[in-house]
Amino acid sequence: MAKEQSLEGEVRVNVSTILDVVAQSVSEVTGVLNKFEDLVKQSKVSVKGEILNPQQKVLLSENEVEINLSLTLDPNVSFVQVAQQVQSVVLTNLQAKLGISPRKVNVEVAKVDWNLREK
Repeated sequence: MAKEQSLEGEVRVNVSTILDVVAQSVSEVTGVLNKFEDLVKQSKVSVKGEILNPQQKVLLSENEVEINLSLTLDPNVSFVQVAQQVQSVVLTNLQAKLGISPRKVNVEVAKVDWNLREK
């Protein structure tokens, strides 16, 4: 009888890759005014409360990943609805593309561009 071999090892992903997926996801949400490059710079990934730099790696099996976003929004949208949509699209895309299920996706409305107000 042949002995089955199992693949053992870890799969890791760079934080910069996580940030790219997050930024791409968020940039597609109506009402978010941040540019892709700004989203990459302003978003943070943390594991067990420790903020990671873009060169660090995260195990795909890690279950303590948190995403922290700081956004600029259009004043003509519901901030709560945009925040909820951002949370949903980030979670869905990280699961689909990287197999990561963040424990939290925190959204901070850091700025509102009031110059875009409808009159």
